[in-house]
Amino acid sequence: SSALLLIGLFFIYSFNIWIFALLLFLAGVGGSTYHPLGISFLIDLYPEKRGQIMGYHQTGGAIGSFISPLLIGVIVASYGWKSAFLSISLLGFLLTPVLWFFLKDIKQVYNNKKEKIKRTYSPALLLILTSAIYIVGFRGLNAFAIQYFNEGKAFTFNEATLLFSILQIAGIFSGPISGRLSDVFGRKKIIFSLIMLNSLSLFLMTMTHSILLYLACILFGFAIFGLLAITDAYLSEITPEESLRSMIGLNLSISFIVGTIIPPLLGNMIDIYGFTLSFAVLSATSLLSILPLTRIRERT
Repeated sequence: SSALLLIGLFFIYSFNIWIFALLLFLAGVGGSTYHPLGISFLIDLYPEKRGQIMGYHQTGGAIGSFISPLLIGVIVASYGWKSAFLSISLLGFLLTPVLWFFLKDIKQVYNNKKEKIKRTYSPALLLILTSAIYIVGFRGLNAFAIQYFNEGKAFTFNEATLLFSILQIAGIFSGPISGRLSDVFGRKKIIFSLIMLNSLSLFLMTMTHSILLYLACILFGFAIFGLLAITDAYLSEITPEESLRSMIGLNLSISFIVGTIIPPLLGNMIDIYGFTLSFAVLSATSLLSILPLTRIRERT
């Protein structure tokens, strides 16, 4: 929030691209610290309903991702970028005292047996590898979806943005449903099913130009946001308690790294081979995440 406030003030008085980049970096640092702390805190509060709680948590993020561009667009159109940065930074400042006074820390007692740590690190790392592979499709589609629907599928720009929004809307409902299913039937089974749905729906996008593309977007959004929710819950169950926050942070960091690598690689591939083949490769790559998933041995 402080970085966003500085960005707003920076726009008012001057502009330098390097200082602007630094402030954006600081804003990213501040925002990324939330997940390791927030996810582990919710898991501590609701240990028996981890899947469902992570689903609701993912729903909150999906709602924010859907609403915030619309809200910022209205503010920018009415008052300009300066007011937009100042407005969104104030939301963070208002939220800070609420979190400080109403959330109470939960004291943890850790079991530091070395044999337990040795047994559980391997499954956690395999799950992080699984996540790093299946997220490839989402990062690629996130970067080029609108362009793909507009240029590759010949939809109008408005139709293309609608298709992209459908991905986020599907995520609003996916989190709680997928999380609850994983509580009942097991994390690994639901993750496996959602990876299959994720890959097949992405492949379906390359095969159709009709109304089925809307269905493919709904299925893909449902699958990927369900995966994100359940992975966090599953990771909390197969990671040593004293290392949970670090492993959640590692998983998030790797996801961001994938997000920086995939767009330029995919963009270059699109220039050479076109959209259809490039997105088919994304679909196949996401499917490979099943390999490390099947090697995860759950606690006995």
